[in-house]
Amino acid sequence: MESMEISNLANLSNLEILKNFKLIKQGAEAKIYTGIYQNNKSVIKERFTKTYRHPDLDRAINRKRTKMEVKLLQNAATLNINCPKVYFSDHTNGIIVMELIENSVTCREFILNLVKKKLSEEEMEAKLKILSEQIGKIIGKLHLNLIVHGDLTTSNILIQNYENDDYKIVVIDFGLSYKTNQTSQFEDKAVDLYVLERALLSTHSQQADFIFKNILVGYEAECGPNKKQILDRLELVRQRGRKRSMIG
Repeated sequence: MESMEISNLANLSNLEILKNFKLIKQGAEAKIYTGIYQNNKSVIKERFTKTYRHPDLDRAINRKRTKMEVKLLQNAATLNINCPKVYFSDHTNGIIVMELIENSVTCREFILNLVKKKLSEEEMEAKLKILSEQIGKIIGKLHLNLIVHGDLTTSNILIQNYENDDYKIVVIDFGLSYKTNQTSQFEDKAVDLYVLERALLSTHSQQADFIFKNILVGYEAECGPNKKQILDRLELVRQRGRKRSMIG
């Protein structure tokens, strides 16, 4: 895609913006494209229309979620949390142009590749402990600042420069993120952690307990003075989850 000024981009339709970008993924909420924007390798996230919703409601939801995602990406960056830089956004049309995180794999791939290496149990646990505690500290820092990610999985965490021991952890896809408040924060944070725990059990069943235990070690170091209330609420959320599973 040719480099273009933001003022020009703002006046283009989604179709014109995306014509030189390549579609790489479509999820339930958005399409993801890659290309070049102002000489930067970039990702475009486009929230598409949901035909089952009333058009006015659909536009309002997409506008609100796009605006919130941009705001919380920027808030996270001010907390020194690694996440994609936002280059441009159009809330009305549900478009976000952001940094492409190069030389990275998902945390899911990173863990699966570690398992394939057939390391000794001691070496494997040492590497997973370092990774897990760092992830926990990042989540703790987000939660301390009342940011709930909303979709914590090992697919929404990237490992940049993954070949090296000094890799960088990057959090992506803030599409379901929101700011919690003093009234509901314990429940919201506990559910955020529970979603991650369930995702680990689903994707990394043999390592899940060890990883999550060490995520909580890192989390407690950064989540602030309310860690007991959050972890107590996490246990209640787990109990509700088990009850739902039993009922079916």
